[in-house]
Amino acid sequence: MLVLVGGLVAIGGVSIISGREDLPYELGFAQKPLAFRAIDISEVQLLDLVLVFHENDAPDDFDEFGRPITRIVPNYELSGKIKNLSNYDLKSFRLNVFVLDNCVTPDACDTVGQGQVFVDQMIVPARQLRAFSAIFRFDDMPPGQKIKWRCEPTELEAVLSRQMSAYDLAAPKP
Repeated sequence: MLVLVGGLVAIGGVSIISGREDLPYELGFAQKPLAFRAIDISEVQLLDLVLVFHENDAPDDFDEFGRPITRIVPNYELSGKIKNLSNYDLKSFRLNVFVLDNCVTPDACDTVGQGQVFVDQMIVPARQLRAFSAIFRFDDMPPGQKIKWRCEPTELEAVLSRQMSAYDLAAPKP
């Protein structure tokens, strides 16, 4: 099965970044395109994060007469700031957001929801901070009692010049 969504191709569970179709995305650090290796996850900070719940009526389907059948679509909005501590401009980033419940201790919780936030085409210059906001959803999340949540960056894309090579990433940073 081949699926194309916004320049991203998924083939049998393996994603391939458009423009570098020869490099499988999920195969490991050394095989990812340079733009996705230039900034380490330890070189960004997420600050002042807020998760807000929104309910929207959205047409889910249409009946035989063409009338929309609506349902409540639970959307969440994650907003905050991202600080780029690296020497490269940050072009896009992906965050995993986890909803936790039944926390016996801070480290012993049930994950009842997981969503992914993708912020694209937002330049965060090197050593600067920018605000962001993104709407996403948690699919099939059960209602919880004492909900907590956490967020972690999973993918960062840098803006690189066309002449940059793997040697440039290995060289010491000023």
